[in-house]
Amino acid sequence: MRLNKWLVLAGAAASRRKADELINSGRVIRNGHVAEAGEQALVKDDITLDGESLRITAEAPRLTAFYKPREVISSHVRQGKSNKILFDFLPLGWHHDIIVGRLDRDSEGLILLTNDGALAHQLMHPSFGVRRIYQVTTKQALSDNDLDLLVHGIELEDGISRAVAAERDGERRVLITLEEGRNRQIRRSMEALGHTVTRLVRLQHGPYTLGELTPGAWEEITIQEDER
Repeated sequence: MRLNKWLVLAGAAASRRKADELINSGRVIRNGHVAEAGEQALVKDDITLDGESLRITAEAPRLTAFYKPREVISSHVRQGKSNKILFDFLPLGWHHDIIVGRLDRDSEGLILLTNDGALAHQLMHPSFGVRRIYQVTTKQALSDNDLDLLVHGIELEDGISRAVAAERDGERRVLITLEEGRNRQIRRSMEALGHTVTRLVRLQHGPYTLGELTPGAWEEITIQEDER
């Protein structure tokens, strides 16, 4: 098959046109060489995007819920010998699965992993409006005005950040719902409001919840019919 189709099936691009843009930018490596637009690819090929391994498979679709502990990196690639990555906690056969919605090193909670590129795209791409819910603890309590600003919009360097909802969950805790997942978006929004985040936990991603999982634990979960 053509490489651009391969990238779409692996969940790396939303369309073949977007896949060609990735290839033309030099970010795709296939079997050790910088890939070129129009070339062919096999299912078994070793292909990376920005150094991250990609994979398509004929296996049955698999979806795994994992509770990422703090200080664990959401990556396929280890950054230093002493750093743990989430795949240190998972079976070897899962090590090529796609990470659906990463969390920064200081955050914890639900991360989904799947071997199905189309499912990963559906769960991650903003066009599907998949909601994520986070429990955020701050050093000082947020005011009602802070909560209103989180919903109505906060100016960040990469654009306006708007939460779908921001509700109190205790004296210094709030539940924040997002339909996008920009890098450290909640932490940066809180910093813009003058607040420091002391704990951030993702509780839910789409219809999937953290449930009874504890840090470092994982379980295979049933794919919801509307996510197929």
